[in-house]
Amino acid sequence: YYLWTEEEIRETIEDIKDREFVLAAYGFTKEGNFEGKTIPRRVQDDEQLAKRFDLGTEDIPRHISHLNKRLLEEREKRIRPGTDDKVLVAWNGWMDFVFIEAGRYLKNSSYMDMATRNLDFILTEMFDNGRLSRSWRSGKSVYGGYLEDYATTIIALLGLYNSNPDPAWFKAAMQLSDTMIEHFLGPDGLFYDTRDDHESLLIRPREMQDNATPSGNALAAYALLQIAAYQGDGKLRDLVENMLGRMQSVVYQHPTAFSQWLYALDFALHPIREIAILGDVDDDRTQSFVDVLWSRYRPDVIAAISQVPPPIGGPVLLDNRPLLNGAPTAYVCQGFVCKQPVNDVDQFKRQLDDL
Repeated sequence: YYLWTEEEIRETIEDIKDREFVLAAYGFTKEGNFEGKTIPRRVQDDEQLAKRFDLGTEDIPRHISHLNKRLLEEREKRIRPGTDDKVLVAWNGWMDFVFIEAGRYLKNSSYMDMATRNLDFILTEMFDNGRLSRSWRSGKSVYGGYLEDYATTIIALLGLYNSNPDPAWFKAAMQLSDTMIEHFLGPDGLFYDTRDDHESLLIRPREMQDNATPSGNALAAYALLQIAAYQGDGKLRDLVENMLGRMQSVVYQHPTAFSQWLYALDFALHPIREIAILGDVDDDRTQSFVDVLWSRYRPDVIAAISQVPPPIGGPVLLDNRPLLNGAPTAYVCQGFVCKQPVNDVDQFKRQLDDL
């Protein structure tokens, strides 16, 4: 479907100059670059093509787009290969987290909007009666979610909540984490990959190593560390530290096979800074605190941004955090011990940098 020969290009592009342009741009040869045929890929840049075909450099992108459209029309006549178009929760969760991080630090609202729409879809179409589904296709969700589905969705929801003050994201993360602990946690303090009410299997699986995708247990550890920080939950923190302790020796011996575990361990070992920003979220003064907070990469920070009073169901981090002087206020805390609340953005920045 994706392969071309020189002869097919000559049959598709009638104009001789355009035909030679395509052959040059995509490096066509009689030998091809894949089993005697060619997967088109650019081998000459705009300046090289402009010089060779006596065109303006600024004209090259438009000209290539025009010729690509003609090739696409011809390719659409071929039999398209089968497409795996199912939606998997875990894979979408990983994607969401990437878009959230990129949107936050690059200040790209379209990235954040994409992740928001996607998470809303998962919670609407793939989460019902406290159960997360594994897969969705053609308007129907099927199969019970695995540990990695729950953990990645929690991580993505918390990532979104770091920047988006809608408490629904945090509430959903809490509900999923409670379910994950109730139905996946084993008596030894490590998680199984399937729920306790999953279909009967010969052996209940539990994958600890990070392979092509991260281990569900490593993802769960990182997710629960964040929940513990938001809630000041020592017991939850102890649960995760037990997990990390059990994995310590094998991670030490084979670090490249346990990268997600190392990510969780790094987060656990570094002092986590807990940031509460309270005030009218539409107030520029409130937004100025948010802008300073995410002005550089801060991997060891969790944040809660909220109206006053904080809505029911939000993190404990927001409890008993009154406004200072009736104006938007920022709290910089560590282990739920906070510095003096501030109204001034420069003071806030100094407090962040001092920790």
